[in-house]
Amino acid sequence: MLMFGIVLSSGAMKSVLYTSGTVWSALLAYFLLKKKLNWLQITGMIVVVVGLYCKGYKSFEEMKKADGAAGGMNQLLGALIIIAGTVLHSLTNVVNQKLLTAVVQEEITEIVVDEATGAEREVGTGKFRERKVEKIEPESLCHIIGFWSLLAYVLYVCLFCAKDGYFTTLTYYAVLDGKGLYA
Repeated sequence: MLMFGIVLSSGAMKSVLYTSGTVWSALLAYFLLKKKLNWLQITGMIVVVVGLYCKGYKSFEEMKKADGAAGGMNQLLGALIIIAGTVLHSLTNVVNQKLLTAVVQEEITEIVVDEATGAEREVGTGKFRERKVEKIEPESLCHIIGFWSLLAYVLYVCLFCAKDGYFTTLTYYAVLDGKGLYA
């Protein structure tokens, strides 16, 4: 998605918009993993968003003037595709974090000695603590991600790149010949 967005907008626009990845990762972790954000993180996210707006708006206006109205719409579409790709990449980071660690709640116990017999036993206190445990080995996760990435790439090549016995890219059909997608 990112590369397709670059074709429609520009590499400079991708560089600007892709820096929002940390904001998307933090927001997705907050909503999906219930991670807490402190005031400093929230302030940093606001600064990044305001900076992205200022730079992105200026870049978009400059490209719109240079390319005309149709070029501006391509720039906007490209920017939206880049943002979608950035959000999906951030989602990958959050899913990896979820797969690599899990939080287990366990009850805190105390060892109590029975005065009559001298035997020790554990008694629950009613208090709980969280303990992080590995849910999946990092090497296994790399294999899983590699497999699905390879599968996605093969599907992309088979579905979008083969036309009339030739391999080309989706961007050729969408942009260079001017007839729209799958022309």
